[in-house]
Amino acid sequence: MFFMSLKTKAPAFFAMLSLSVLFTGCSTPEMTNTKRSAVETLILSDSVDKSLQQADLRRFAFKKIFINPANLTAEDKTYILGQLAQHLGDQGMALVDDKKDADFIAEVYCGTLGTDHDKFMIGIPSIAVPVPFSGTFKLPEMPFYRNISQTAFCKLRLSIWSADKQRVLYSSRYMFAATYFNRYCLLGFSFNGTNMPLYKTAVDKANDESGKEIEKSLKVSVDYYENKDIVEPVKKDLNPADKKTVAKK
Repeated sequence: MFFMSLKTKAPAFFAMLSLSVLFTGCSTPEMTNTKRSAVETLILSDSVDKSLQQADLRRFAFKKIFINPANLTAEDKTYILGQLAQHLGDQGMALVDDKKDADFIAEVYCGTLGTDHDKFMIGIPSIAVPVPFSGTFKLPEMPFYRNISQTAFCKLRLSIWSADKQRVLYSSRYMFAATYFNRYCLLGFSFNGTNMPLYKTAVDKANDESGKEIEKSLKVSVDYYENKDIVEPVKKDLNPADKKTVAKK
């Protein structure tokens, strides 16, 4: 009796299971994209970071400085000014909102900030195949090797002026940097290559090392700086006895 009832109920069970599978739907989330891709903004901001890191302004440490944004017209102006403020603060300067309160005025100029891309492929390119009475059908490309590269270039220049804007006290060389992000495909296998620290561990390590270097460079006598109009950084090759002599001057 049990096996007979099981046999009679089995077809109905499988029929219900089949219907549930047929009428089960999959939701499709709405996908949107920003006007600029994540890779583009990442490599642009990284090239700005690398450019500003080339400016050594420790000679102005413990002084008040005002950032004049008037001559900066780049599309990413806000990020450049923000990173410049961070860089000046890291090197010991105090930022002020009014140039009347400043000892110096900083100005940054942007000559280049943009991206270029290139594509190189070894394989069969995409081919349009004519189909009778239907137009054409486009076959996808079949690469044996493909490299799609995108590179961001940044060229900045930084000037430090006296508070009355009469003298240039410091003018950097052109600070040039490039950051790339490459997409490779080899025999169907895809991988990426970049000179940008994408992973959090690498970024944290870089920030920790730069912070220790800045802290080490600023361990000097405050009195020495206050007695100078334009301060000079302590040289790293001085021994402790020489540093005491410099601080007494």
